Amino acid sequence: MKIEKKIMPDTLLVEQLRALESKCNAYDKIQSSACIDVSMNYYEDMNSIFLMYEEDKLISFISVFAPLKHEIEICGFTDPEYREKGYFSMLLKEVINEANKFNIKDLLFVFDGKFSHSEKLGKKLNAKLYLTEYFLTYSFKDDKCNKLKNKVVIKEVQHSTEFPIVIDLDKRIFKEDEDVAISMAKAILASETRSQYVCYHDKKPIGMINVDINNDEAMIFGLGVLSEYRGKGYAKDMLCLLIHELKKVDISSISLEVDSNNPEALALYMSCGFEKVKSFEYYRMDLHD
Repeated sequence: MKIEKKIMPDTLLVEQLRALESKCNAYDKIQSSACIDVSMNYYEDMNSIFLMYEEDKLISFISVFAPLKHEIEICGFTDPEYREKGYFSMLLKEVINEANKFNIKDLLFVFDGKFSHSEKLGKKLNAKLYLTEYFLTYSFKDDKCNKLKNKVVIKEVQHSTEFPIVIDLDKRIFKEDEDVAISMAKAILASETRSQYVCYHDKKPIGMINVDINNDEAMIFGLGVLSEYRGKGYAKDMLCLLIHELKKVDISSISLEVDSNNPEALALYMSCGFEKVKSFEYYRMDLHD
C-alpha cells in the first residue's frame, strides 16, 4: 500500500477521484460529492488530497475543504472491495497530522443524509452530530421572483479596489476575521467559475451573495444582509436578482445549501422557488479534546 498527499490534484487525478466517487455512490446508493477544488482553502500550502494506492490502483481518498483558519471539512471514499481493512483510518491519521501543522481545531466529517452507516462511523471516529444541511434546487416551473419588494441592485465585484466593501460586509454579516474575509475575496476574484455580488440600497452596500458556475450548473453560497436590513425582504430581493442574472446565461440548475437549524433562511429560499432535494450530516471531531 502507498499513501500520497497533494496540495492540488491535476486533471488526470480528478478523473480518478470522480471515478472512485461514482463507484462508491452506486454501491452505497447515495449522491455524495467530494470538494476537490482547493482554490478557496485558507492555507495555500496545506495538503488537501490524501490518496491510498494498491500498486497503481486508487482504492481510497480523503478530500479537505478548508476556507476557514481553524476548521476543515473532510469527505472520504473507499472502494467497496477494500473496506474494513483500516485504509480510511490510515488516511485520516495523515489528515490529522496535516491539520495539527496548521493548528486546526475541528474536523467536520460530511456524510450524505441517506448513508446508512453515518451514525456508526461517527461513533467509531468519536465525532458527534454537529448539524444537518439541506441541499436545495431551484424550480424553474414557477417564477416566484417576478416582483421585488425593495429598490435594490446587485453589482458584481470585478476589481480588488472593491475589496474594502466586501471585507467590511463579510466581517459584519458573518463575523469573519479580517484575514479570512480577505482570503475569500481574493480567491473568488481569481476564480474562473466563482463570482461575488454586492447588494446596494440607496447606493449603500447592505448585503452580499456569491455563485459558483460549473458548465451550466450554478451553486449559490455566502448570502447575507446586514442585521439592520433583515426581516424586510432585502435578502429575498438580492437572491431573486441573482436568479434573474443566472437565467440570462442559460443555466440548467441553481442550487444552494442551508443549515437545518436556520428555519428563517430555509423559508426564504423556499419562498423564492427552491425545493429540498437531499441532506448532508456533519459530524464534528475536536482535535484539542
